[in-house]
Amino acid sequence: MTLSMSTVLVVDDDAAIVWLLSEMLSGMGYSVIGSEDPMEAMTILGDTTKAIDVLISDYHMDEMSGAQLARCGFREAPTLKFVLMSGDPAALNRVRQEDLFLAKPFDLDQVQQMMGRVDSVTWPRPFRDRRQVTDPH
Repeated sequence: MTLSMSTVLVVDDDAAIVWLLSEMLSGMGYSVIGSEDPMEAMTILGDTTKAIDVLISDYHMDEMSGAQLARCGFREAPTLKFVLMSGDPAALNRVRQEDLFLAKPFDLDQVQQMMGRVDSVTWPRPFRDRRQVTDPH
């Protein structure tokens, strides 16, 4: 399957980000499911009728971090591709340098470049937080 035929799950507690990124990705040919709730996203990831190929998640959310969501997603789908995003530059220090990260605010060109990187990276790549402690957010 080529990535442009993939289903992408976009998770952010900011509805405007979910809407904007979903619109951008849909315009690029992706099937998109959006969620403002990481717990709902976990349910979607566990639903065997929905084959999620790529998870794009905000790093900082109230109920769980994007890093925690990615780890949970790997339990459900070990080949899940993921991108973490944040408007907080410090979040970049919490993920591995080789992990895919989308800085907010972003534009269409940046999203297109990121999806190209998702397609070119060797997967599966288990998620490991750079810090040894569990991130509460």
